[in-house]
Amino acid sequence: MEELVIVEIVDKPITCAMVNEQVGGAAHGAQAFFFGAVRDHQDGKRVVGITYDCYEPLACTTLKAIIEEAKEQFGREICVCVLHARVM
Repeated sequence: MEELVIVEIVDKPITCAMVNEQVGGAAHGAQAFFFGAVRDHQDGKRVVGITYDCYEPLACTTLKAIIEEAKEQFGREICVCVLHARVM
């Protein structure tokens, strides 16, 4: 199996289909998805939005380092697609 690592910061909402396009298929086996969301409250107060800033080069480098650590622990033959959206 070919090693596949994708790390991107995107400016649009992320869907399962976007990830499946990158790492889907019988050769890659199972897929696990995590979609985070901002809840509508915090400490008894209403939340109407958040501000998010990201230094993209550092974020991507850090995510790739985490993936490499996982590969060393769980095996090199894993495909990883990490997409982070910076949209509301």
